[in-house]
Amino acid sequence: MTMPAVFAVAIVHDRVMKIAILMIVSCALLSCADAGAVTAQSPQTPVAVPIVSAPPVPTPAVEHKRLLEELAALRQKNEALALESKFADLRVELIDNQTNWFEIVTSSMIGLFGVLITVIVIFFALRFGKAAVAEAREELRKDREDIVQLLADAKASVAEIQTHRETAKQLIGDLKPGEVPTDPKVQADLREIADAALAKPRRDRSIDDYRALVMAAFLDKDWSAMERRSSAMIYMFEDDIDEESLCFALFNRAYALGELDQRAEAIAIYGEIVSRFSSSEHHDLQTQVAMALLNQGYELGALNRRAEALVIYDDIMTRFGKSHHPELQERVAKALVNKGIELAALNRRAEAITVCDDVVTHFGGNKRPELQEPVARALINKGLELGALDRKVDAITTYDDIVKRFGGSENPDLQTHVAKALVCKGVVLGALDRGTDALVTYDDVVARFGDSEHHGLQQQVAKALVCKGCDLGALDQGAEALIAYNDVVMRFAGSACPDLQKQVANALFNTACIHALDANVADSIETL
Repeated sequence: MTMPAVFAVAIVHDRVMKIAILMIVSCALLSCADAGAVTAQSPQTPVAVPIVSAPPVPTPAVEHKRLLEELAALRQKNEALALESKFADLRVELIDNQTNWFEIVTSSMIGLFGVLITVIVIFFALRFGKAAVAEAREELRKDREDIVQLLADAKASVAEIQTHRETAKQLIGDLKPGEVPTDPKVQADLREIADAALAKPRRDRSIDDYRALVMAAFLDKDWSAMERRSSAMIYMFEDDIDEESLCFALFNRAYALGELDQRAEAIAIYGEIVSRFSSSEHHDLQTQVAMALLNQGYELGALNRRAEALVIYDDIMTRFGKSHHPELQERVAKALVNKGIELAALNRRAEAITVCDDVVTHFGGNKRPELQEPVARALINKGLELGALDRKVDAITTYDDIVKRFGGSENPDLQTHVAKALVCKGVVLGALDRGTDALVTYDDVVARFGDSEHHGLQQQVAKALVCKGCDLGALDQGAEALIAYNDVVMRFAGSACPDLQKQVANALFNTACIHALDANVADSIETL
């Protein structure tokens, strides 16, 4: 039932209730009238009653008729209201139906419009989006490849840096006293580690940090810093430092003191190393003991305490002379070479020559460059001592032996000994009045090593040219001598090497001498 119909029924129900109440009241009034009539017939004492005007009272028949008429009117009105309620329900239902149809039609139209828009969008997306999607995918693929490559390059760089750092750290831990890495990359990493160590508070530095700091100072030849850092390494880790690290610190401190010309202190520290570690069975420590003895002997010789130095070198032979370990053999060979030098300085030349022969006998057949270098040095010294004993032919034979043994070597140190042997041979030939042979020897030096940038070889080339000029002057070939001296100046005048500057000065002086002998005073003065 609709809301208007409900309201109509409520109104009718209310009217019916009112009519019922009126009928009940009417009946009551009729009963009261009958009772009043009966009462009036009974004898009563008269009572004075005020006179009041009252409305006329209808008779029961008239009232009953009136009520029936009102009831009929109400029924007609109720029927009219019921009919009106039905019409209202129909109108409401019609309106609802119209609304529903409108909503259906509107929704349908909106849906159809939405479908149309979607189809259009899909059409254009399919038509124009394929190329964009393909292009985007290609860009993404290229970007992905670039990113992958960048990541790979980054990983490779990080791995390379880490490898260098690990290598540097390993080398720091494995470095022997007095040794520095030769690889430029490792040196760079070593300096980086040292810089990082310097940025730390001293209490936070590790033993490896101090090793790096010591080695960085060694690379820079900053001997004061090297000595301070070695001392700090000993002090900071005095209670828990291991033997190898302690030996490392002591040795490098002694080495720095020697370079600072504090030789007595250096000798004492080298002696401390020998006392502390000579009984150790650890091979690396034994090698460091041999190195400490070798450097102690060198410092004693520098202080002109040559007899004591000879005792030290003999001690090395006693301790390690029978060892087959390459590093110990190298120290023994160097000890013998140094012993020969000290004997020669004491004018004990025959003994010096014997010691040189011992070096060649013990190590001449060894192909290790570390042992070939002492052999070449021993032969050079032997040739010098033979020349000093006026055994010039034997000296020339010794120099030829050096060229034969090492002339084909590409090792710069061995090449330097070959060049030196040739220069010495030329000098001896000149002393034997074999000037022409001497000139050939000097030319051989220039031909072999004239283009080298190695300082040791450049020094021998400069000496060869100066000696050549001297021999040409002795042969009255002044013009050719001037050419030789000018060659020295042109090659090495711009060098900062003191030894090369010395040879340039010799060439200029000799040039001035030739001009003076030719009575060309003006050119002589200009040259000087």
